[in-house]
Amino acid sequence: MDMVKTVTKPLTLSGRYFSKKDLIQVQHTVKLFSKLPMTELALTLCENLNWITPNGKNKINSCLIALEKLENEGYIKLPKKRQQKKRETKKIVSSNKTQEGSPINCSLEELGVVELQVVSNKSDDQLFNEYIERYHYLGYKHPIGSALKYLIRAKDEPKTILGCLLFSSSVWHLADRDSWIGWNKKDREKRLNLVINNSRFLIFPWVNVQC
Repeated sequence: MDMVKTVTKPLTLSGRYFSKKDLIQVQHTVKLFSKLPMTELALTLCENLNWITPNGKNKINSCLIALEKLENEGYIKLPKKRQQKKRETKKIVSSNKTQEGSPINCSLEELGVVELQVVSNKSDDQLFNEYIERYHYLGYKHPIGSALKYLIRAKDEPKTILGCLLFSSSVWHLADRDSWIGWNKKDREKRLNLVINNSRFLIFPWVNVQC
């Protein structure tokens, strides 16, 4: 490995504070696993540093960005990037599962308790994507960074889905948002992980319930 800079101070990268000890550990891991593909290297670091999202997934994309910044600053020398195949986006085709349901015209009291179900399996994920693509005016696009998907259900009728919610990582730079909050670059780096995007909010067109 080429000569790298000595760690002399902590840094904040991709919204995470790295102590000097953390940075030295990153240097050691990068050197030790210099033959690993970048994604596997980021996965290893996330596991070692317990760098995870609120829903327990490794923050691989944030780690990759942090690694590139460390290399640009001269703290590490990354493995040579491998040519990646262009990712193909599969077209979402509507099925009978997401056909328009029977009209729901009632008060919230009559509907009963409404609950949010986290989408946690492949079947529900496909269902969620199909609903959004079919009924949301923006359609479905794969979210960048971390994301949480919810199906909105009527608790008393668990098979009745009322809509969908999608929250995702906030964009790094957004001038109007940063100005409104009143934070500078340092503030944003420390606290951006506390901000999320409501990327999609859908109540199905056949659901007519006030409030």
